[in-house]
Amino acid sequence: MESPARTESAHQNGPDLRVTVRDSVLRLLRAFRLTTIFGNPGSTELPLFRDFPGDFRYVLGLQESLVVGMADGYAQATRNAAIVNLHSAVGVGHAMGNIFTAYKNQTPLVITAGQQARSILPFEPFLFSARPTELPQPYVKWSCEPARAEDVPAALARAYYMAMQPPRGPTFVSIPVDDWDRMCEPVEPRQVSEVLRGDPALLEGRLKPLATAGNAWRSLALEQLALLDLRQGRTEAAKTQLKKLAEDTAVSPGVRNRAGILLNRAGG
Repeated sequence: MESPARTESAHQNGPDLRVTVRDSVLRLLRAFRLTTIFGNPGSTELPLFRDFPGDFRYVLGLQESLVVGMADGYAQATRNAAIVNLHSAVGVGHAMGNIFTAYKNQTPLVITAGQQARSILPFEPFLFSARPTELPQPYVKWSCEPARAEDVPAALARAYYMAMQPPRGPTFVSIPVDDWDRMCEPVEPRQVSEVLRGDPALLEGRLKPLATAGNAWRSLALEQLALLDLRQGRTEAAKTQLKKLAEDTAVSPGVRNRAGILLNRAGG
């Protein structure tokens, strides 16, 4: 029988919304449009494919370098990252030639490799990867073996974001075989800019709520929105906004002065 203390704790914490690492990863891959997986799996990778969803497909290659080559071409054709599934240290070693090529091509790849179970890693089991994060370096942008099974979805999400940000390139995540069935908090996909400087659309989306009447940051937000207009070639819209700021006595003198200077430079 469940103890009253445990029942009370469960009630206070609310329902358990956790999912398996496998389910969380598949949700993320679906959100990232990574439903085609290229690979040559071994025993340490197979748990990912238990109850494999019907909207995913697995492209099997007979050798790991070919797998990475196919993924490289697919990523370039789709203009999105491709996901690669390799077998532990041996698979990564076989694939290194084309990982190097993908790195030089600046092709976004999310490369995963299996690892032996965490419980036996201290005993250096057969076919384990001794230093998995170092093996593909320096030809990956980022590599990780998460400290906990619960961190695998977040690591794969970061690997995708980093692969897609310029300069694009391969990233690497080592995943122990017993992580897939562990429970974790679901990780939601985020919108991450794929340009090095501020993405105008994302900046505009963040600034507009600040530019509403009564907001303490309104004048600064309007100034930044005018600068975004200038950057995007919307000169007339920028001049209109800068003129309003320069003439608004409720705006701080510093913002008014800057607005006047920018207006003159814009030909206003």
